[in-house]
Amino acid sequence: GTVANRILFTGPTNGQIADFVGGVGIQDGLLLTNAVNVVVRALLFRDFTNGIRLSGASTNNIFQNIVSRSNQRNGFFLYGGAVDANRFFSNTTHGVGAQANGFLITNAARNVFTNNTVMRNINDGFSLNGPGTANRIVANIVRSNVDGVDADGDACDGNFIIGNTIYENSDDGV
Repeated sequence: GTVANRILFTGPTNGQIADFVGGVGIQDGLLLTNAVNVVVRALLFRDFTNGIRLSGASTNNIFQNIVSRSNQRNGFFLYGGAVDANRFFSNTTHGVGAQANGFLITNAARNVFTNNTVMRNINDGFSLNGPGTANRIVANIVRSNVDGVDADGDACDGNFIIGNTIYENSDDGV
């Protein structure tokens, strides 16, 4: 069905962040499949396989003030060509030696990533894979990863990486 109003997942409104802790065998802190008009705000996801996974026909969702750290694979995992037109802003991904990628973006298109802090992931801060185009990575701080922003194959065309502060990555900045 179609959701006319937004669905809201939010932590406390007093500036605190609600903490979700995973464990062995727990795949995702939050899995959204075919999600439309969802707002996720002020939550912390740690010790999962992926902090947040977005798949299926997921569009027009907002992720704000999320902390995703110490997950086994990815802080945020966007998978599929229909993962489209989502906005990620003012989030923090922090690997703390375990998390492979801050944002893994596979085949997804027209998503916007702004004012995020992406650091200490054991692989990439942002990893773009597959034919997804028109993703905008703008004004983020990307530091202390192996690669700051990595785009492979088809992901090298049609995505925008603008005005980011990228430093102290051990291999490549972009």
